[in-house]
Amino acid sequence: MRSSSFLILATALLPSAFARILSEVGTLYSGPNANGYKQWAKIDGRCRRLNPRLAENVGSLYIGEGASCDLFEDTRCEKYVYEVKPTGEDNLFDSGVGYISNSVRCDYFKDVYRVQDF
Repeated sequence: MRSSSFLILATALLPSAFARILSEVGTLYSGPNANGYKQWAKIDGRCRRLNPRLAENVGSLYIGEGASCDLFEDTRCEKYVYEVKPTGEDNLFDSGVGYISNSVRCDYFKDVYRVQDF
């Protein structure tokens, strides 16, 4: 009886452990902005406590499978990486990599949606 209880417990814990490993990395995508650039945010997987109030400020939000969102209550993770890539012509205006604070991010990303590939 004890060994079967242990086996059931171990089986129940396995998917959450696997999901935790998968959530170390993730990406949020948004559509082209006014300059024709696609924007996306690389998610800091160390911060997993979603703040629903912040998520509402962003608008539609979809997270890649196994990824965790970057809208967190944990103040130690107040920064995230964003990248902007040109979608059409080779124009470097506003493209590059940088850091934005959470408060700016909530205004920056609107109607974020999931994209399979670029």
